[in-house]
Amino acid sequence: MFLSRKQIALLHVAKGKLKLTEASFRSALVQIGGVASVKDLDQQGFEALIGFFEYLGFAPLVAKGHNYGNRLRESSTSLSRVASYSAVETSSMIIWTVF
Repeated sequence: MFLSRKQIALLHVAKGKLKLTEASFRSALVQIGGVASVKDLDQQGFEALIGFFEYLGFAPLVAKGHNYGNRLRESSTSLSRVASYSAVETSSMIIWTVF
């Protein structure tokens, strides 16, 4: 099975980040991947090349997901205040909020 466009792009990003020359990149393709072109590379060859590039110092970025910012936490004082009400006070609060 051939590689996806994102996998091919990742190989070229690694080539750029490691500042490999075209000749050294092609040499790694032939010696490690066993092919002359990235388009002919299979999944096993891709994993071998990425492993070699990681050995050389390449670290692909990992998606972290969406960042929704810092969330406000409910304070413990508001919870303790609610717990301190008696049953009569709580029922009268419910009545007043309903009507």
